[in-house]
Amino acid sequence: MKIGITGASGLIGTKLLKHYLDLNHKVVTISRDPKKLVLHPNLKIYKLDLAAINEKVLIKFLEDLTTFFFFLM
Repeated sequence: MKIGITGASGLIGTKLLKHYLDLNHKVVTISRDPKKLVLHPNLKIYKLDLAAINEKVLIKFLEDLTTFFFFLM
């Protein structure tokens, strides 16, 4: 499965990220500050601020997702 998570550095997003990586799924996430996330071979991080959306980056992030979790502060 390929899981998409926004807000992966937040309270719920962090737990979801760890859960799906522990299950060996591919995970993609959007982050304004990728340094807050732990690197993992199955994790792809897209640097993007959802307040100023770059359509090309957003389209790449959403490509071929099985499941999508959207958290916004």
